[in-house]
Amino acid sequence: RFEVRIVWPLCLQARARSMEGVVAKVFEILTIARPHFEWLPVADKCFAAALSGTTEERSSVAAALMTVAAGAAHALQGVAAPSTCGQMNVQPWFMTCAGLWMLGSGCAFLWNEVVGLPFMAASMGGAAATAALSPAKPGVVFSSATLGAVVYCNKDKLPLDNPMYILLVVGMWAYGIWGRAFLGNKKLRGDDSSAKKD
Repeated sequence: RFEVRIVWPLCLQARARSMEGVVAKVFEILTIARPHFEWLPVADKCFAAALSGTTEERSSVAAALMTVAAGAAHALQGVAAPSTCGQMNVQPWFMTCAGLWMLGSGCAFLWNEVVGLPFMAASMGGAAATAALSPAKPGVVFSSATLGAVVYCNKDKLPLDNPMYILLVVGMWAYGIWGRAFLGNKKLRGDDSSAKKD
């Protein structure tokens, strides 16, 4: 009882203080680094969101940066570790192409939300299809929630009253699913011959 009433709250307070210190240090580093990236509008936009943005702006930038990071990782995975692509039921060439698409769509979204959202939709559609066709089923919910959060966080900037724009976004999302479902497992012409030689 003593441990629960006295020790546990003290531990929680100490942990909260240490987290506050970490957050303050991160903000200090970002503030120092920001002037060095003013020449790059996308980077300056990320710094602005992190340092003084609203929750919606921070969430939107975080989702785009996560897409950029995941895209870079997948592109590298397809080139440097092609044998690991089989775990996601994807050919290495497709993993690299999809990774580059994700990287580009995240950058496009950071540059301009209206232009980048259809490309982000295609990325999240492909991610949802990949999760559905692999053992990582919860990825379907995560990728769909990411797309929904991005739309919600930018509802004031996006032309959501334009039916053609909504149709474009939904069409690109379906395109991402189609691409993963029908192209992701296809082998290139040289793959069969190389497999026979081995």
